Amino acid sequence: MIYLDLDGVLADFNGYIETISPGCLDSREKTREVILENYKECFRKSEVLEKNVKFLDPILSGRCGEFKILTALPGKSFKMSDEVIETLKQNKLYWLKKHFDLDEDRVIITRGIKGKFEHLKEGDILYDDNIDTVKKCLKKKIYACHIKSDRLKDRKLS
Repeated sequence: MIYLDLDGVLADFNGYIETISPGCLDSREKTREVILENYKECFRKSEVLEKNVKFLDPILSGRCGEFKILTALPGKSFKMSDEVIETLKQNKLYWLKKHFDLDEDRVIITRGIKGKFEHLKEGDILYDDNIDTVKKCLKKKIYACHIKSDRLKDRKLS
């Protein structure tokens, strides 16, 4: 199976957060605060990462076979209520439907990055912006490609 991460691969979530609070991604706590203050709109207003979408077009168009979106919400260490988490999940689904007309059955949303590994198995392919996730995949014999937008910098959020 081919999996595509959402934030940082197809959607510029970091760019959206940075427009609300420049520099907030440098602090885990500040990122959490910005998400909590804006959770009703978080993920809904992210811009499409057009260069990445163009690069991934053979996958997105289905020419490479079936694919799924495998994306994570903030991990449990972010201490967010069930209401906030459910809203963030619905916002991601809304964004995917709006920009790619993807239905829920093509989307897996985990709580935290570690949850992705419950779905990935040996021989799968993952395109992800988080270099640590890519490295963990490779150790588990999961093919992984590091996709990085010019606007993003490596960070650990969960």
